[in-house]
Amino acid sequence: MIKSNTIRLRWWIAVLFALSVILPGGWYLTGRMEKSEPVFDDIDIPSYFGESTTVSGRIEDLKSGLDSFSVSIASKGADEQVLTRSEFEPASFFVRSSHKEAHFKITVEPKKLGLADGEAFIRLHANDASWRNFGKGNTAQLEIPVTIDTRPPSISVLTRQHNINQGGAGLIVYRVNKPIKQDGVLVGDIFYPGHAASPEDPLTRLAFFALTHEQGRGTQMAIEVVDMAGNRSRTGFYNHITNKRFPQDTLNITDSFLELILPRFEPLPGADTQATLKDKFLIVNQVLRQANEGLFRKTTQKTEPKMLWSGAFTRLPNAAPRAGFGDRRSYRYDGQIIDEQVHMGVDLASLALSPVPASNAGKVVLAGDVGIYGLTVMLDHGFGLFTHYSHLSGTLVEVGQFVNKGQILGATGTTGLAVGDHLHYGVLIGPTFVTPLEWWDESWIKNNVSDKLAQALNPEQNQ
Repeated sequence: MIKSNTIRLRWWIAVLFALSVILPGGWYLTGRMEKSEPVFDDIDIPSYFGESTTVSGRIEDLKSGLDSFSVSIASKGADEQVLTRSEFEPASFFVRSSHKEAHFKITVEPKKLGLADGEAFIRLHANDASWRNFGKGNTAQLEIPVTIDTRPPSISVLTRQHNINQGGAGLIVYRVNKPIKQDGVLVGDIFYPGHAASPEDPLTRLAFFALTHEQGRGTQMAIEVVDMAGNRSRTGFYNHITNKRFPQDTLNITDSFLELILPRFEPLPGADTQATLKDKFLIVNQVLRQANEGLFRKTTQKTEPKMLWSGAFTRLPNAAPRAGFGDRRSYRYDGQIIDEQVHMGVDLASLALSPVPASNAGKVVLAGDVGIYGLTVMLDHGFGLFTHYSHLSGTLVEVGQFVNKGQILGATGTTGLAVGDHLHYGVLIGPTFVTPLEWWDESWIKNNVSDKLAQALNPEQNQ
């Protein structure tokens, strides 16, 4: 009996010993034999590679950890070249790799690598620390096709004359030789984006551009083009700038005027309880004005990629001009000049509450209160050309609505910084306020827009 119990005890001891070895060993081997592949994430590899292009990404393996990874490149007909490779040593026999993720960021310069322009590919390769595949681990591979292009784009100017007034607008048509990422006209340090002249011909481009009321003769102008690979080209073009002199005007500011106007802007940000009428006026005339004009400029950042308008723009009917574009205004209070500003549109006065028609066809991109400009409607006419109608007493249109030439937008009023009932009418080319007088002039439209487009886009019809 004693012998039998001893045998049984030894048997249980053997079983327990086997289980204590086999189960942990099996669990360990099962873990080491896991079959999940490494994962590529946050991959940023451009479709086009120029003279210098950065690629980046992350490789992750949360189970076995990473054993190695590499990034390589090859162009058509050339040997594959390794851009970077990393190998990770295991922590120990019993501990799987502690490298759960790895990041790469590489600057690729095709010419230095001897890679030709044309089709190529980037290959990402990673192995984890699993014991599968006879210890080689699980493999993940990603091949991404790219295009190598190290040649700058070419630019051909199609329009001949570019006469532009200080505070005025211009149009240029040009052609590029390949798809581009960004293009336009640089006037001083202001950039005016280019657009496809037609959906059928994306390589023929046009751009409306402008001179600010401060830019005169000597202002540098150039077409700048960046292709899909980041290659950049720039070329100048013939232009003739006519300087303009703008009228000077002095406006007398009285307490009665300020007591009438300032309550429209309460509460006034930046004005404390001790602020005087003069202090509050300066906040309105400087800080609020800058913010309001900044809103107009911000709104022009997105435009319809086609011309929505045709013919000359119309004025407010039966209206007399009260102030012009570019007027230099000095504000005198208590016998002293306290501020100076530039009037960025034309004031037109007719009968009180006169209907305000759209000066040309366009899309409503702003409709509401704009500080010193009061109730305002702003229209996008396409290709970066905008008009706005301010000091309205009410509006009849909504943002996103397309309107026809002559369609009523609202009525004149005295909102904002206006005293007498009138319309403030403004024109912008991109972020730049320009004189409306040119756009009201049928001859100017014909000479500077219509004829130039016809000659540039249909040269065979003008021979």
